[in-house]
Amino acid sequence: MALISNVVTGGTIAASWGNAVRDATVQVTTSSARPSSPAEGMVIYETDTNRFMVWDGTAWVRFSWSKTSSRTGCSVRKTTNSGAMTSGSSYSTSFDTEDYDSDGFITVSSGTITIPTGLGGLYMVSYSAAVDKLASGNATPTLGCSIKANLSGTNWGYSGSSAGGNNSVNYSGTIYVSGMTVTIPMSAGDTLTFSTIQVSGVSTYTQAYARADVYRVGI
Repeated sequence: MALISNVVTGGTIAASWGNAVRDATVQVTTSSARPSSPAEGMVIYETDTNRFMVWDGTAWVRFSWSKTSSRTGCSVRKTTNSGAMTSGSSYSTSFDTEDYDSDGFITVSSGTITIPTGLGGLYMVSYSAAVDKLASGNATPTLGCSIKANLSGTNWGYSGSSAGGNNSVNYSGTIYVSGMTVTIPMSAGDTLTFSTIQVSGVSTYTQAYARADVYRVGI
């Protein structure tokens, strides 16, 4: 793009500047009225989606937004107890409540989040889970969380754990909570699954709650 300088009132815009004036300005439009012949690097703002888009030479690429309701990603929860968890066993999480989903990342009840077409990029992935200590549970668990990312056919695992601690009393007994956050580069079609494990020596804990937040933070 040509550099524009020394422009004065009443001056002439030289032909050698090409489309620099047009392309250096963010055009305000809607998603249905995007420019049909954009120059590479052109940026537009869509008033109906509250998102900024850039033309990469082939397609319009979403790269930012102006309202939280226009973020790219999803936030889902598991709100029901899964029953007794055997100590040392891993339990896959199936979510039953969808708080936010910008583009159909998941259909509840499901445990798999899938990156939609055209929305590959850098994602921040958070997962937290809780086990409910029942009256007969006389041990303090170590609670672990696991995130499994299937990236273009290659499985990657991320895990974290914490010693049991009394973090909440929202359920029938003492709640032990663990959580983790990772940043993962993902492509369209890649998937995320989540699981929880408790290690206490007793099997009188139930998975009482889980939450996953998956948001695109870069392209």
